[in-house]
Amino acid sequence: HLDDPTLTAEYAKEIFDYLKAREEKFILSDYMSIQPSLNAGMSVFVDTMFLCVFQENFELNHETLYLAVKVTDHYLSTAPVNRESLQLIGSTAMLIASKFEVRNIERTLPVRLAVGEVRDGCREGLELSSHLGSPLSLCLCNTLSLTHNPLSLSLRQERCPPCVDDFLYVCDDAYKREELIAMETNILQALGFDINIPVPYRFLRRYAKCVSASMDTLTLARYVCELSLQEMDLVPERGSLLASACLLLALVTKELGGWVSFYTHTEYTTHIPPILVFHSGYGVSELAPVVRKLHSMLTSPPDDKLLAVRSKYSH
Repeated sequence: HLDDPTLTAEYAKEIFDYLKAREEKFILSDYMSIQPSLNAGMSVFVDTMFLCVFQENFELNHETLYLAVKVTDHYLSTAPVNRESLQLIGSTAMLIASKFEVRNIERTLPVRLAVGEVRDGCREGLELSSHLGSPLSLCLCNTLSLTHNPLSLSLRQERCPPCVDDFLYVCDDAYKREELIAMETNILQALGFDINIPVPYRFLRRYAKCVSASMDTLTLARYVCELSLQEMDLVPERGSLLASACLLLALVTKELGGWVSFYTHTEYTTHIPPILVFHSGYGVSELAPVVRKLHSMLTSPPDDKLLAVRSKYSH
């Protein structure tokens, strides 16, 4: 991609084949059997309510949310914990994920500076640059003031992950700084410092691009995929398989009821785009059971305590 050299399209398939191979290392089973102090609802509440709200409030990317949930799940699968520390574990997992995933963002903004308003224009430019963390020089402001037409400036914004104090504030100071830092050490050691866990959203974005899905379809798939975070029986599913199933369900749902034939086992093979099968590597036999679980999840009455994802996508 000429505009962004990091989008290495010629290596994309090899990259995602590598991520699929790494999934074998991070397959989870039902870890609730080793957590006598917890129940599934407690873990799900932290994953979908607390972490989802935190992601929205701090405008973190989707990958951060998914990685935080994965880090939480993997840590809970290593040793028993008490319920009082569950929020601390979730907060620390989000801290780790945000450090790993937050990256620079380039924004293109229109700037209009009129002739004769160099002083005001420079003030406006400096205020804009202060917000973006990239100061505009006086010379640039003078140059911009010589045109009547709005210009678009592409400025790189340095984004930092939320700091420890942010997490303590969200937790209403229920924990001390030393406790959060100590938990960060515990989690990283338990995971062997390997937190590059393949998450469903990364595959979802790739597969949606491969099938040229519309933004409406991708948003629906995102919604289904985030809802799946609160389903304990979907925890063992590979991220690539879950992403493929979410996208497939979104694709056939946009066919105004086509999902019914998929769910009832009749002619569902016609609803799987060959390009999705090629890039994901999954056929009907692998996708159908997961799609049925997702369908059951969507048609079940919502839990009044788990409305964060539904609220997030309702506007």
